[in-house]
Amino acid sequence: MPGAHVLLNVPMNARPMQELLRVDADAQKVGGACAETYFMNINITGKWVEAKVHKLGRGSGLMFNAGVGEPHTGTKWMTFGKIMLKVVHGRTSEGTAYLNFFARNLKMAGFLVGGLLGEDQTTTRRRPRRPGRACRPSRSELMACRRCLSAASCMSTPQTFGAFFLFRWRAEC
Repeated sequence: MPGAHVLLNVPMNARPMQELLRVDADAQKVGGACAETYFMNINITGKWVEAKVHKLGRGSGLMFNAGVGEPHTGTKWMTFGKIMLKVVHGRTSEGTAYLNFFARNLKMAGFLVGGLLGEDQTTTRRRPRRPGRACRPSRSELMACRRCLSAASCMSTPQTFGAFFLFRWRAEC
């Protein structure tokens, strides 16, 4: 679903001044009537981030924009508390730039984790939308979607979450 989304919020439901880690992403549809949804901007903020960024003499958070880096490049794993994050630039075969986001060790955070990749996974409870005739997925796309939505490895692996992948399939299937 296009728009601004909170991917992670530690601790869950924390007020802005109490947030240790927050990851916001701007998702946009790119293309025509059957457009895919991609992350275009990712902002990582919170006390854990500020402490690291302040040591480097930078601002108060980390901001990533699609199209700024070369495809398949990005950050190394960054550690905030016990949570590890990674942002990687991607590009579709049509040339559309986007961002991939990954998180590890969410269960080891020491706090309840909110956001789409945490306890606030509201999109997984929604009934999948039925596409219009012009946007009907192929049989193989539907099978891949069903496998992902039902596979524990896609939905609840505590080690690595691919936010772009999960968001895309949750929103589009």
